[in-house]
Amino acid sequence: MTSRITFIVAISFTSFVWGQCLEALTYNCTTFTLSGALISATGINNTGVVVGSFVPESNPSGPSQGFVRDAAGNITIINYPGVTSTQLFTINNKGVIAGLASVGTFNPTVTGFTVDLLGNFKTITIPAPYILISIYGINDNGAISGDRRRAR
Repeated sequence: MTSRITFIVAISFTSFVWGQCLEALTYNCTTFTLSGALISATGINNTGVVVGSFVPESNPSGPSQGFVRDAAGNITIINYPGVTSTQLFTINNKGVIAGLASVGTFNPTVTGFTVDLLGNFKTITIPAPYILISIYGINDNGAISGDRRRAR
């Protein structure tokens, strides 16, 4: 069985005419599949590059892996080195992706990271006594939004 995901590839930007806001009139949607996987597309940039994560259909509670789908439809799997699970959440217009990686399945150790399209990883460091728990966005200057909590 193949899963399918639908997402918005291009949304017309809001236009301003004489001080009035006009909403987009058309939306382009694209679907894609990753054979044998349950996928979640979580980020898209202005060129149509999509990032997200997937798990095997045969083990939906198993470890996730990250993917990048370029505007031509080519899919590349990206995993943070040496971890159990990788999730990619967001991509900026420079091609820098932000995500989370975890080691272990019960009370895992979580690491935030960025990776560019050439595969260069950088760890996100959160000052003690906090740990990173979520990533929401990355802008073109590399600023990342997310959540953190006190380490236990």
